[in-house]
Amino acid sequence: EVNKALVSRSRVFQLQPLQPEDLRAVVRQALDDPERGYGALSVSVDSDAINHLIDVSNGDARAVLNALELAVETTPTDEEGNRRIQLSVAEESIQRRAVLYDKEGDAHFDTISAFIKSVRGSDPDAALYWLARMLYA
Repeated sequence: EVNKALVSRSRVFQLQPLQPEDLRAVVRQALDDPERGYGALSVSVDSDAINHLIDVSNGDARAVLNALELAVETTPTDEEGNRRIQLSVAEESIQRRAVLYDKEGDAHFDTISAFIKSVRGSDPDAALYWLARMLYA
């Protein structure tokens, strides 16, 4: 948490998550731009790999670009000099848990509420699921 005196003297910008189509455009530009991206290399990314990167980035372009960079840089070229990024590579490169659980926002309250309702409803499988989800995050 940021010191209140510091916040009072600062201008706070609240950033909103990007939409999936915006993230798709960011990925496309990174793959096509020969100067600031991978346009000079022969890189192809499967659509399901792009979808996975977008889904788990939670609207953060930096997360998508970092994962894409790691995927491209760690994928060896084939005999023809091409790099093909598949879903398995994308899953390894995101370096972040796909479970959304922020411990302070709505996801925390939704998850703990589901856990409590499962316990109250005597549903041990659901209670274990929600507990495991909280512990995993």
